[in-house]
Amino acid sequence: MAASGDPRRQVKYEIWRLRDVDATGFKSGSAFLDHGGLLDEHTDADYVAKPGWIYDVVSSNADYTFDNNQVPDSETVLITFKGLSMPTNKVSTALEDSMEKLLAVYDGCSMTLDGWTLREMTRPNRNSVIGPLKRVNLDTEKEEWYCSVRYEAVLDKT
Repeated sequence: MAASGDPRRQVKYEIWRLRDVDATGFKSGSAFLDHGGLLDEHTDADYVAKPGWIYDVVSSNADYTFDNNQVPDSETVLITFKGLSMPTNKVSTALEDSMEKLLAVYDGCSMTLDGWTLREMTRPNRNSVIGPLKRVNLDTEKEEWYCSVRYEAVLDKT
């Protein structure tokens, strides 16, 4: 059953649903942290054993929510996943494996939405997948592997 209401909220619900039914092992092979979380709010334990993913869902047409008489015919929802893994060795294999599973789950996926139809779920440009790369977390001064994946979900009002 689809979540009802704001399309951004419905897409957020579907991100969780797709993760829970996936057959790639993405759910069991990674820690899926709450959406919109800041990296500093999580401890090393959150992603030391397996890669951790934080995601955020942003709507490009949020203005209409203040005036229900101006609901758009279509809407683009931006979804960003950020992957983290502690560098237990010099290669980023665990994070790369987890990212491949994430791509298998969400590339071209379908969603069940109330009042909206998913036209397409795409990675919009060549910068849609970044990493994995090693960086130093400025707050903890520890090295970590980092990557990000960005999607655009284009929705049509039904």
